[in-house]
Amino acid sequence: MRKGAILFFMLFLFSGSFAQAPVLNSNPGSVRWDQVVTPSFQVIFPSGYDQQALRIANTLEHLKGQEAKTMSVTPVPRIPIVLNQFQSISNAFVTMGPWRSEFNLMPSPRPELLGTNTWDDLISAHEYRHVVQFHHSRRGINKILYYIFGQQTQAGMAFAAVPRWFWEGDATLIETLYSGSGRGRIPAFGRVFRANLLEEKRYNYNKQHLRSYKDFVPDHYKLGYYFVAHIRRRTGDPQIWEKITGDAFSKSLVPFTFSNSMKKYTGTHLVPNYEMMMDELSEIWQAEEAEVIFDNPGDVNRRKETTFTDYLYPQQLEDGRIVALMSGLGDFSQFVTFNSQGFPEKLFIPGVINDAGMLSARGSKIVYNEFQFDPRWRNRTHSVLKMYDISTGRIKTLSKGTRYIGADLAPDERKVVTSESTTDQTGRLVVLDALTGTRLNTTSNAAGSVYLMPRWNGDEVIAVRLDDQGKKLIAYDYLRNTEQVLWDAGDENIAHPVPYDSVIFYNTPRTGIDNIFAFDRSAGIHYQVTNSRYGAYNPEVSEDGQWIIYNEHRLNGMDVVRKRIQRDLWQQVPDSVPQPEMYFEPLLAQEGGDILDSIPQQDFVVQKYSKAAHMFNIHSWGPLASTDLNSIEVGVASKDVLSTTQLRAGYIYDLSEETGDIYAEISYQGLYPILDFGVELGNRRSNRGGFDDGREVVFDWKETTIYGGVRLPFLLTRSKMLSEFTISERVEYTRVSQFTNPTAPPRVDDSVFVQRLVPLLRSPRDSLALFFEDELADGNLISNNLSVTYYALLKRSERDINSRYGIILNGRWLSTPFGGDFSAHTYAARATVYLPSPLQLTGMPAFKHHSLFFTGAWQSSDMELTKDLYVFRNQIPRPRGYSYPLYPEFQYAGVNYTLPLWYPDISLGPVLFIKRLRANLFYDYGKGTTKFFFYDYKNNVGLETPEQTDIFRSAGIEASLDLHVMRFPQEFGVGVRYSRLLTTGENTVNILLNIDF
Repeated sequence: MRKGAILFFMLFLFSGSFAQAPVLNSNPGSVRWDQVVTPSFQVIFPSGYDQQALRIANTLEHLKGQEAKTMSVTPVPRIPIVLNQFQSISNAFVTMGPWRSEFNLMPSPRPELLGTNTWDDLISAHEYRHVVQFHHSRRGINKILYYIFGQQTQAGMAFAAVPRWFWEGDATLIETLYSGSGRGRIPAFGRVFRANLLEEKRYNYNKQHLRSYKDFVPDHYKLGYYFVAHIRRRTGDPQIWEKITGDAFSKSLVPFTFSNSMKKYTGTHLVPNYEMMMDELSEIWQAEEAEVIFDNPGDVNRRKETTFTDYLYPQQLEDGRIVALMSGLGDFSQFVTFNSQGFPEKLFIPGVINDAGMLSARGSKIVYNEFQFDPRWRNRTHSVLKMYDISTGRIKTLSKGTRYIGADLAPDERKVVTSESTTDQTGRLVVLDALTGTRLNTTSNAAGSVYLMPRWNGDEVIAVRLDDQGKKLIAYDYLRNTEQVLWDAGDENIAHPVPYDSVIFYNTPRTGIDNIFAFDRSAGIHYQVTNSRYGAYNPEVSEDGQWIIYNEHRLNGMDVVRKRIQRDLWQQVPDSVPQPEMYFEPLLAQEGGDILDSIPQQDFVVQKYSKAAHMFNIHSWGPLASTDLNSIEVGVASKDVLSTTQLRAGYIYDLSEETGDIYAEISYQGLYPILDFGVELGNRRSNRGGFDDGREVVFDWKETTIYGGVRLPFLLTRSKMLSEFTISERVEYTRVSQFTNPTAPPRVDDSVFVQRLVPLLRSPRDSLALFFEDELADGNLISNNLSVTYYALLKRSERDINSRYGIILNGRWLSTPFGGDFSAHTYAARATVYLPSPLQLTGMPAFKHHSLFFTGAWQSSDMELTKDLYVFRNQIPRPRGYSYPLYPEFQYAGVNYTLPLWYPDISLGPVLFIKRLRANLFYDYGKGTTKFFFYDYKNNVGLETPEQTDIFRSAGIEASLDLHVMRFPQEFGVGVRYSRLLTTGENTVNILLNIDF
């Protein structure tokens, strides 16, 4: 078992060879870069953004000592920090291969993530803990593996040794302890975890860790935060996780080392520790609820099924209907209204939503944000404003190339107010013309601030402003272009202000649970309006002013509910209300509390950063294994920290051919077209099987290949269809020498034609030989490969196996237009069309994730016998279950019906966790046309058979289990395919394996 585990991890964690470098997440090639180098950091940023870089450099230097103390790490090697100023997707990460961190500096608008922190403070606190974790992981066996294999193996084995919930949970706890508003302080962060536990959805460890297709299980951030905090609370040892993870990292090749390490330092293994945590949380949360009387609001929506689904941000239309943003385990994001029975009805499907934590609807129009992607540069995205008109069904884009977050349409439907966060982290409110998108007015710039969730109130706008002093409720006078602070909330995580009459409704976690409060702006008095068990959010006042419509979190997601507005029943509360003790609070004494309230400002020097000087950055080396198990590789891998240049070089041994060669390949992605170059040279072997008389046909030769290519990948997603178009051109020179064919007849001329001949019989009296036109011989092949690919696929939910609608097109032309010793032409095309199952028309949930897709393909190659003829390998799919000779002409059509059968969530101890059983029914048809070429080498006469057409038909079923092995987070698909060969009446069975990396 131990040896098997070691082999398993080496096969899938040390892998790395590639046929074509992926498109890297890079910034525009025209960007010039500067850097700030400190004792521990190299902050790399676009020129002109010195202020942001210096602030982050000072913040990180200020954090490093405190954050490292509970892991007692030695000085961490200097790490590059890349600031992505042009990215509108709020994110940050630390990684190896190469060692670096990237900060996307667009602040998140979501209160359950951002809290009252400034964005750069939050990600600095969180991501530096990952830096400490990675450095801590280089010990024991893992340190040896680092020296043998490099960074990628160290990281892979570190993740194998210690579960992913620890990495994110530990960083979330640190961000909570060191700031005034980390996620552990935000009730919305843990509300699903709390609801599941208190309402009899207490899942076993495997399900909680690896998640599920059957039930919505909170992600590893939530599990990790509670688990990491629980062990520290229970043991009282601030270094407990240093000890547990240090021991596990040191023995990373040992199966279940993490559980054994927990036993060593806590007295119990992993699963019993998990159960103790769940017991403790259950006891705490039940006690908090014991004396509270909760609301019982009226439902607006009803549910057809119990699958976890959120109906977010309710807004009332002019016809009285409620519109909401629906998303869930079985549904991707889409806008719905509710019919007279309260059931959701699809309104329209937007593109990739930038969820600003709000929605706006007036009359028949809905205003919202979508991400807009740069066609070429993956690290340049925008957040644009869109408007959907229900009466016409039309979508209007009100901005291009902008960084808008949140918006509200004015009651007159002529103006829109939105929040803008510029690339230099300047925040302001912007008023736009609702018809043209033209800017009408903006507030003055507020450096380091962000405006959140603006709402119209006559000629003024109510919004939340966040800066380094916390949150403030503000009123912006549109006509006078002035701003007034109505209430300084400080570290209170207020959100979603909605003006009504003389009050402003808003969300706040003031009582320890998110609820809706009202602020009387004239009297300065606060009232509690709701008393929710798990959280009340996103208030909206009905058109008649009689009801407050809002979101109430329940076991199966956010529901839309309503409560009558009765001011005399509201409970007046002071500005500050004592909260129940939060789960992290006993740990504050171990860490020292908020250290982000005062950050020193050192005058670090800003220097130029040279991309050319840092182009080559070797991060991994040594023996590797390919994931197809067909080759063993020894080499080096390099990628620069700006993700423009990727290089691999080394020696690869092909297990099936029993030959090896050396190679080098480089992909430069700093220009608009991607440039790919490579060289490979070594020995090759091709075993073409045996003849009836016992001879085995084996060709050996030496081969040198040099290629150069250019690619243009255009990301075209602008709607609900995720789409991309790629055109690539590759020229390849292949030189073959020392070609040996032991079965070849005596050379009859000076051409290489005879090298590819194999006599049909051993008898010297018979001079007829078979010509292998798909093998090269001594000479030069100069080929051109032109490829065009396009796909447009409807976005998918978690449960969807395939897109419900979509198309994939691919065309390829391989030829030899530049001369050489061989002539070849191959044209190939394929298309796949995805459609929903006709059974979905019944509306029954059981058929919701069934998928029907059709594939057609065609390929044509030269079929004339010439001495320089060469036929490229097959480029298209063929009917399943058969083995094929060479068919220069082939047509294929297939139909597939894919469906989920069962969501079992079955654990076989710690070894297997089975999440889903799915099936695919298929029917394949193929028609191949070929000739067989022979040569009478004594008479120097070429012969060919008449064209032969063969029909191939097969039908069958593929059954697969989606599962996890040994609690490893990557999902595996393991299955079997049964094919009935309808043409021959035979049966075949194949094993299927898919790895979700």
